[in-house]
Amino acid sequence: MKIVSDSSLDIRPPVEGVDLEVIPFVITFDNSEYRDHHWDQLPEYERDMKASKIFKTACPSPNEYLEAFQNAKGPIYGITISSLLSGSYNSAILGKELYYESGGTEKIHIFDSRSAGGGPSLIYYKLLELTEQGLDFEEIVEKVEAYRDSMVTMFVSESLDNLAKAGRLSNIKHRIAKTLNILPVMIATDEGQIIHEANARGSKQAFAKMVAKLKELNPKGKWLSINHSGNTKWANYVKEEMEKAGVSRIFMQRTALLNTIYLDLNGVIVTLG
Repeated sequence: MKIVSDSSLDIRPPVEGVDLEVIPFVITFDNSEYRDHHWDQLPEYERDMKASKIFKTACPSPNEYLEAFQNAKGPIYGITISSLLSGSYNSAILGKELYYESGGTEKIHIFDSRSAGGGPSLIYYKLLELTEQGLDFEEIVEKVEAYRDSMVTMFVSESLDNLAKAGRLSNIKHRIAKTLNILPVMIATDEGQIIHEANARGSKQAFAKMVAKLKELNPKGKWLSINHSGNTKWANYVKEEMEKAGVSRIFMQRTALLNTIYLDLNGVIVTLG
C-alpha cells in the first residue's frame, strides 16, 4: 500500500517499510514563505512566525495529489487535516478523480481526519496495524472510518498570539487573556470543527482540565497521540497521567510547520482513540 498525507501528519519519510509521501502545505508570513517539509526548518520558521503580523496557509493542489497517486503500486490511503479547517480534503478528492480519468487503476480512499495534529497520526498508525493483519482494502477503510469517528482531539497552548492573528480571538480578548493568564482548552467536534471547551487560569489548571476530560472518555486500552510544539514539560505531564489511566499505546511527536501554526509555541494537542 501507499499512504499519501498532507503535512498535518507530523511524521515524515523515510519510514522503514512504509511507502509514505507527505505533501506540504505552504505557509506565508509577512516577508517569507515555507513549504512544510521537515523539522529542521523550525528555528528560522518560529522566528518568522512570531515576528509576522499575519500568516496564510495554502493546502496541496489536486495535481500534487495526482502526482503522488500516480507513483503508487497497490492500494492508496490518503489522510488530510479536517475538511472544516482547510480545502486539502477536497483537493485530494479531486486528485483522486483526476487519477482515474488519466487511467489509474489502484484503489484509493481519502480519510478526512476531522482533526489536526494527533488525529492524522492515529489514522496513520491504525492503517499500519490493519495492513499487518492482512485485511483487505474495504475492511481497512471501514475499520479506520469507524476508528476515526471514535477519536477525540483536544489542545492547549501557552501562547494565544496565532489565535489572535487568525481572527479567532479579538484583540481585546487577547489582551485580557494575557493579562489574567487565561488559557482556553479547545476540542474538536465530531465533524472536525475546533471549538472552545473551557477556560483555565494558567497552564497547570489548563492541562489538568485537559487530562480530566480525557479520563472521562474511558481511555483504558485506547491509543493516545501527543503532539507538541516544543512544550515537553506539559506533554510529558499528559503522558504520565494517561499512562496511569491505562491507555495501551502513546505516540509522542514534535509538530512540524503546519501544526505549529495552529498550536503556536508551547502548545500540546492530544488525540485519544
